[in-house]
Amino acid sequence: MDGTVTARETLPMIAERYGILGQVEGLTRGAVQGDVPFAESFEKRVAVLGRLPVDEVSRLVAQAPLHGLVADFIAGHREQCAIVTSNLDCWCDGLMAKLHCRAHCSSAQVAGNRVQAITHILCKQDVVAAYQAAGDTVVFLGDGHNDREAMSRADVAIAVGLLPGTPAASLIGVAHHVFHDEAALCRQLEAIAHQ
Repeated sequence: MDGTVTARETLPMIAERYGILGQVEGLTRGAVQGDVPFAESFEKRVAVLGRLPVDEVSRLVAQAPLHGLVADFIAGHREQCAIVTSNLDCWCDGLMAKLHCRAHCSSAQVAGNRVQAITHILCKQDVVAAYQAAGDTVVFLGDGHNDREAMSRADVAIAVGLLPGTPAASLIGVAHHVFHDEAALCRQLEAIAHQ
């Protein structure tokens, strides 16, 4: 989701809105590049951002700028698309409703409009495996190091570099395609969708 569908990383966007960007930005960058283990970075970022009102965060994420051509592709192929994000379901529900496609997210316990605890961190490769077990051919787009295992398992792996510093270097060896241009990416997705 972040960087492939949204034109900004959402956790730093939330942090910026609430004036706590310095506490989140380095952890996000480290996780995307694989310098910090994703689960460790995510737990630390949620510990900071979890104090914020869930409903406000959800509204903010729903307003995240999107890569327009990618969003249009999803709108035109909703039955073939699913968003797989480690981000929390309670923060992403507004954006997922806006995109109208299947979504797989991490989950959290929420009380008093605040995140109390992470209850499940999504394992993206498990989602890929589940779709494959159902007989689907999986095309997986990713830009961060935490996408590597899912991309390694996917039938077609696409490394996306639409944000500065992406894709993570670790994705290049597992990707079948690498795109830094949104129009070229969407042309490839259209070609695959019509195979």
